[in-house]
Amino acid sequence: MPAPPQALGVSFGVFYSSLEPYGEWIELEPQYFVWHPLNTAPQWRPYFYGNWSWTPDGWYWVSDEPWAWATYHYGRWYFDDYYGWVWMPGYDWAPAWVEWRYSDAVIGWAPLGPYAVFRIGFGIHYSRSWVTPHSYWCFVDVRHMGGPRLHRYIHDRHYNSGYLGHTHSIDGARYEGRRIINRGPDRGFIEQRGGSRIREAQIVDVRDRSEQRVVRGGEREEIRVYRPNVERRTTGSDITRPGRVREAERKTRVEIGRTDLEKQTVERQGRQPGDVRVRQGSQTPAPGTQQPAPGRVVPRQQPRVQQAPEVRSREQGTRRTQPSEGRREVQPSKERRQQVQGQPAARQMKVRERPAQVAQRMPQANRAERVRSAAPRAPERRADVSRENRRERRAR
Repeated sequence: MPAPPQALGVSFGVFYSSLEPYGEWIELEPQYFVWHPLNTAPQWRPYFYGNWSWTPDGWYWVSDEPWAWATYHYGRWYFDDYYGWVWMPGYDWAPAWVEWRYSDAVIGWAPLGPYAVFRIGFGIHYSRSWVTPHSYWCFVDVRHMGGPRLHRYIHDRHYNSGYLGHTHSIDGARYEGRRIINRGPDRGFIEQRGGSRIREAQIVDVRDRSEQRVVRGGEREEIRVYRPNVERRTTGSDITRPGRVREAERKTRVEIGRTDLEKQTVERQGRQPGDVRVRQGSQTPAPGTQQPAPGRVVPRQQPRVQQAPEVRSREQGTRRTQPSEGRREVQPSKERRQQVQGQPAARQMKVRERPAQVAQRMPQANRAERVRSAAPRAPERRADVSRENRRERRAR
């Protein structure tokens, strides 16, 4: 399937203007905007209302939601404890940005996390550790996988923890043949376990969002898709921020620098992905200093510490360290040396003395008290003597 034509090249402004009527844009950090949908059902979550269609690019998510063309095929989803579900725009189009799990009975999918970064020629990799929460997942029976109105058959999310323990992971979106495909569960496996045939639909590009639809005629199914090529640079006439922006009331837990939103900074500042950025607070190098080439990372050199040579003392026979050049050897004070020299040898050597030696150095009164306390005591007689034993004593 060829890539979308270059005439459809747009910037992030198409997301800002198209999604504004259906939600609100939140500025999490300066120039980092995420979108939050409004008027959704309580049980709603990404990839909930719609169905899966098999295409040459893998499983394609078809939805009647007016924002589906953008939020289910670009960017990432993330659930925030304060704002709820928010969508982070992205540059790359895919049939669906999800991860998969399967068993002989159920099929599950969930939106990729915010740290899932896509690279051409490599595929999906995570910039940091991430475990998809249980509430992200949707599970259905295998027989419903290719059917319409899939939300009617999605199991309650309270059963997700049990399904996650009895299912296996499958590769999702990856780069293959100069395009992004969402392979997911095998089509033949779904047909065999579900007992029904799944037809392959063809993806056709359109130039306007109003032309998007699914056309079915006989054995042929066609999905007309609006998938513009999102450019990494903007011109003077492009929209650089949403018209109405909600300021963030609190800081989110997502590390923005490790998500695909970092590319927004590349677009806004006009930098190339390989350019070297100077962190805030870094010093400007002196003129004439040789600088590394752009995109090259120079390892930080650690200062070399010169170890002082060891010299053996003839008087004591012990090893001491000769002070290195430029360092001062710390010597004990005169009062401390006199105090140590005036103490008994046993105190200096910290020799453990026997009890007899300790008793000889103790005063006479303390010694007698110590001996009395150490003498063995007579065992106490039992007070509960029976009457018969008393009578025997008297008779004797």
